[in-house]
Amino acid sequence: KQLKYSNQQQNFMMAVTHELKTPIAVTQLNIETLLKRDLEPAQQKKLIENTLKETKRLDTLCNNILLASQLDMGKYESEKQIIDIAAIAMQAIGSFKERYPDRLIEYTCNEVLPIKGETILIQLLINNLLDNAHKYSPLTQPITLRVYSNSQSHILEVADEGAGIPVEEREKVFEKFYRMGEENTRTSKGTGLGLFLCKKIADFHGATIKISDHVPVGSVFTIKFPIG
Repeated sequence: KQLKYSNQQQNFMMAVTHELKTPIAVTQLNIETLLKRDLEPAQQKKLIENTLKETKRLDTLCNNILLASQLDMGKYESEKQIIDIAAIAMQAIGSFKERYPDRLIEYTCNEVLPIKGETILIQLLINNLLDNAHKYSPLTQPITLRVYSNSQSHILEVADEGAGIPVEEREKVFEKFYRMGEENTRTSKGTGLGLFLCKKIADFHGATIKISDHVPVGSVFTIKFPIG
């Protein structure tokens, strides 16, 4: 167990280093290009927009690492307020479409769903689930986000049409640093913190998070928030 955890930590550090270096390198190259070349306004705008996109990516990664550490150590301080899951989901979808304009995302919500919690954490929860679905499903297939309620819970679901997650892996993917597949042959980017953070945020709000099969293919992540 210790050797396995040590290997996961090492893989995490390698992944974080790569994830940090990429947006930094792109940002540096774009700025140097702007300084050294006399570009047309349209070209300047494109480079600036790309730089902004990379800085947002860098900011998201840093927030994930910081919040994961704070939540894991029980040192995250917050004053929970009444917030609307549906409204936060709509904002998350808008942000997602800006980052991935070619990805079709379907959204269903017809009501206000208030919970006691923190907006920034719920935003991060939804963003991580959407990013996870985008990463592990074909670009030609839609991602579905549903927000609804029953007599006991307010429910948020994110479904994809990827390869799915085997039953024996469904608890493991919420562990810190854990990533499915062999490290040497894996092609997808990531740090192994996204779903771990989703689980911690769900716990922080007294919610549950589960994975089930999406028929005919893919996975469904279901988060149930208690009412009241």
